[in-house]
Amino acid sequence: MDGRLDWVTTSRDSPERASLLGSLAAASCQSLAPLLERTFGACENVFLELANNASSTHDEQRLLEFRRELSAKKSAVMADFGARITTELTRLRQPEPGDGAALELVAQEQIERQLLVSGGVSRVRNEWRSALEQLHERMLAIAPRDFSAQDNPLDPGRIAQTFLGACEQLQADMKCLQLLCRQFDVHVLGHLDGFYRSSNQMLIDARVLPELGSVQARHRQRAPLTQRPPE
Repeated sequence: MDGRLDWVTTSRDSPERASLLGSLAAASCQSLAPLLERTFGACENVFLELANNASSTHDEQRLLEFRRELSAKKSAVMADFGARITTELTRLRQPEPGDGAALELVAQEQIERQLLVSGGVSRVRNEWRSALEQLHERMLAIAPRDFSAQDNPLDPGRIAQTFLGACEQLQADMKCLQLLCRQFDVHVLGHLDGFYRSSNQMLIDARVLPELGSVQARHRQRAPLTQRPPE
């Protein structure tokens, strides 16, 4: 019996599926935490350098105040981020979608903030499309309900939404938030390839569609053979 049959023949609301989603949530928080640490560590240096080179006393004070804010609330932001990731993955255990609270950032006044990370999100989706597709299919195999790729809690767009949501507790103007998001792009979004590899490997080790990658690779190799140049 292969990995696909193992999970297809298991009830979608089985304890095994719920346990694996819980393990994935814990592993995701553990893997993403060091990336957030690097983000905040880089911000310490970036905001100090910008403050030292500020063109006005007002800008210098604004940058230093936000730097202090980040330092004071870093642990709270990281804890909130991890809790949100866990909540979103836990919600996948429910047979039916929730009340739409997860879309609050998009539905309310956060579109301008979303634009701050949209470039990095698009880059990740394009560069690591295969790993994302495989992870999504494996998560669909163990979740008790279906959900789209962009509604996947581990999609880069949703990870960015989660970060922005956790940062709502910060007193930040748009310029400071833009600088923070640049560091998030570099130190988190820019290193999600390893995160997606490890997430896929975790599910492969649990025999969730272990042959998916090789099957997709064979399909990509065969596809050009079906297309003939015009005569």
